[in-house]
Formats: sequence, C-alpha cells, structure tokens
Amino acid sequence: MDTDRKAVGTVAGLKDRLLRLRYAPEWFLRDRFCSLPPAMEEVRVLTPLSRPQNLPVIQPFLSNVKWTGIVRESQLEPGVSKLKVPKNCALHPVVLKEPYGEGMDPCYQKVVDYFRHIRSDNTEEWVMILCDDCLPDPVFLRDLRMGRFRDTAVVVISARRGQRTPLGARHHHSDLVAHPDNMRPGRIDIGQLVMRRWLWRTALSFNLLNPYVYESDGVMAGWIKRHFWRSSSLRYAPEYAMLFNYLEPGRWKHTVVSSDGEKHD
Repeated sequence: MDTDRKAVGTVAGLKDRLLRLRYAPEWFLRDRFCSLPPAMEEVRVLTPLSRPQNLPVIQPFLSNVKWTGIVRESQLEPGVSKLKVPKNCALHPVVLKEPYGEGMDPCYQKVVDYFRHIRSDNTEEWVMILCDDCLPDPVFLRDLRMGRFRDTAVVVISARRGQRTPLGARHHHSDLVAHPDNMRPGRIDIGQLVMRRWLWRTALSFNLLNPYVYESDGVMAGWIKRHFWRSSSLRYAPEYAMLFNYLEPGRWKHTVVSSDGEKHD
C-alpha cells in the first residue's frame, strides 16, 4: 500500500509540475533552461593530399568532423575523375582543375584554390589545415565541437614535432608552442592556426598565404596577431598539440602519447 501511494504521489507530482511549467512566465522558462548544452559547432579539416596511402592512419582521428581532401586532376589515374578513397574512410575528396606552377608550395596552393573556388553557406564553421602526414589532437577537436571556443574567431594550438630530426629534413624536432611571440615565420605551422571559415577567406584575400613565399603561414600568423591583439577573438591554447609529420620516417619513436593520454602506434 505504501508503495502504491508513493507511485501515485509521484505521478501526481509530475503532472502538477508539468502543468505549472505550461503556464509559467517566459522569464521562468528562460532561467530554468538556460543551462542546457548549446548545439555542436561544425568543424572541417582540410587535407591537401599528396600521400593517399596515409589516409587509413589518419581516418580514426577524424571520425566526428567533416574531412575534406584536396587533390589535383594530375594526381588522378588516367580516365578517372574522382579520387579512390579507402573503404570506410569518411574523406570527401575535392578535385581542383588548375595546375600549380613550378616553385609553388603545393600545400599552400591547394588551400588557396580551395577557398577561392569552393563555397559554403556556413561561414562560421571551424577550419583546420592538416597535412597528410600529421595527426590532430582528438581532445582539441572534441572541445572545439562542444563549443569551448564559441566566442572566438581563431584558436592557436601547439605542435609537437617528434623526438629527433631525420637526416636531410627541413624542420627541426623542437616543439612549436602556442604563444604570441611565436606568431612569426619559422615559429608556427599552418596546422596550428584553427580559424572560422570567414577569417580564412579574409586572410587569403590579402594574399597572406602566398604559395611562392616560404613559411608564409608565419606571415599570416603575424597579421592575425596584429589584427586581433586586443581582442578576445584570438585565443592561445598551448595545452592542445597536433602531431607534426607523425608519419615521416625517423622523426617519431614507435609510440607517442597525445594530450588525451592515449598511446598511438
């Protein structure tokens, strides 16, 4: 009997609460539900492709974001108009027709041409450039989607560059830390600059990512620092770190630990 009375009381109490909410004033409903989690933010990772064989290694880290691969027609097999994507790979390939000239940086040129020719209705989506031998920080991508940086336009993360410098490699294995003093050529990588789509288009309209200029990603970083130096739209997040040239032979030891605390072979 006690159990039955308790159940009836619970149902009655629930009906009463629902009835009061139905006729509650607007301010009560707003304050009551203001703590509801916001909608997820859209994140797009752009990968200028030159080593498609690396896609299966990168794929597990990008399962919850939009992943776009940029290729040239000259990279496709004769008579084929689309890139062959490995099975169960979420990559969406985009084929660009313009060939890049000699002396151009193929990575920069693909990024520039992508924003020049590919439009999107969502100008607020986050865009990260990830080379096809690098790995992202999965914790950063998760927090980005969850809205931790909702009120910002650009987030600068760090880059871990391995344990040793391979013979003949251009880049040293010292880490690149997200800091205002490092927003200059030689101290930042394009993968560390995660920005809203509209800001990418604005920066590229000033030719800041010049395919003919070595380390022009540092030039663009300097422009961003000067433009947003007194604004909360620029956030430095050194606690997150992408893995630079993780698939380059001789740079990394067999196993590394990313900021999520998990080992990746």
